[in-house]
Amino acid sequence: MLAGAMTTDAIEIKPATAVDAEGISCMVIRALRETNPQDYAPEIIDALVSAFSPERIASLIASRQVYVAIAHGMIIGTASLQGSVVRTVFVDPDHQGKGIGARLMDVVESLARARSTTTLSVPSSLTAPSRNIAQQSHSRYVAQDYLRKGLEEIVVFRDAEDRTHGHGARD
Repeated sequence: MLAGAMTTDAIEIKPATAVDAEGISCMVIRALRETNPQDYAPEIIDALVSAFSPERIASLIASRQVYVAIAHGMIIGTASLQGSVVRTVFVDPDHQGKGIGARLMDVVESLARARSTTTLSVPSSLTAPSRNIAQQSHSRYVAQDYLRKGLEEIVVFRDAEDRTHGHGARD
């Protein structure tokens, strides 16, 4: 392995606590500023940044199941589940493309299965890494044919009965 390289085995995935809010906020803001400019105009990035303040993240942690990926004591990824919607999937730009998002999605999907959720949706920006993460999952993701305010909805089918229906609930 190259010096400085890290396997996903060296990463801990755990439920977030209020103590993690500052680290999540910093990582999400960095990802928004470095990864998402191709998806959104600068004023939208600024609005998104303000929506992910440490105080707002602490509020989200209190209202939904939020997970963090930690390596070397640093938060390098996050994902959360709110009902049947996967929210706030971000991976630090330096760690994107290394399977961390997929590991976070596995944890969120396991939680959904434990709650007997059969369908998950993953709202994401048009070119977001979260879309790639979703598509790399062992589950079937189907992009819907419509856009809402710059977001594309991806539907995840969770059980054999749903998977037999082709391209989604809208069929």
